Amino acid sequence: MNRLIKLTYSSIKEKINDILFVETEVLKVHKDLYDSKAWTEKEFLYQLPRKDEISLAVEKKEKIIGFSIGYEFDLKYAHISRVAVLPTWKGKGIGRKLFLNQLSILEMLGYKRCSIDLVSKNKGALNFYQKFGFIQIQGENLKEYIKLKNRDIGEYIGQKATHIAMIKEF
Repeated sequence: MNRLIKLTYSSIKEKINDILFVETEVLKVHKDLYDSKAWTEKEFLYQLPRKDEISLAVEKKEKIIGFSIGYEFDLKYAHISRVAVLPTWKGKGIGRKLFLNQLSILEMLGYKRCSIDLVSKNKGALNFYQKFGFIQIQGENLKEYIKLKNRDIGEYIGQKATHIAMIKEF
């Protein structure tokens, strides 16, 4: 049976090899649909506001098979920065389980909105997030988001845009 766990800083340290394995496997299989390089232990352990309250993982036989890393981006505004499920578990409800629980936690903690970024080629992820009520950020709201997140405008706007930003209001 699959078990949902909170990813606190101590559990990330304890399970870092599992987390890095999931990250590497996802990148191998979905390299053009995921970030260009895998996160390292340093990125996973990087301290961010409320990260250890809203990040989750799913375990099977005490091994992590999927995770979702989130943090407080601004007051009552969360951002999900990393979602990965082992390719062998794709389509078996792991991502859905993570997301339903993570969004419930965010709502319970009083967050008003949550954002997520994805590679624009990743139509599967786009459809998945839309099922959970996320909508694409566009126009002036997108420009404001890019500025708030301190991102390169070319990643999100123009013919060579590589990313999509999405938001969900609670």
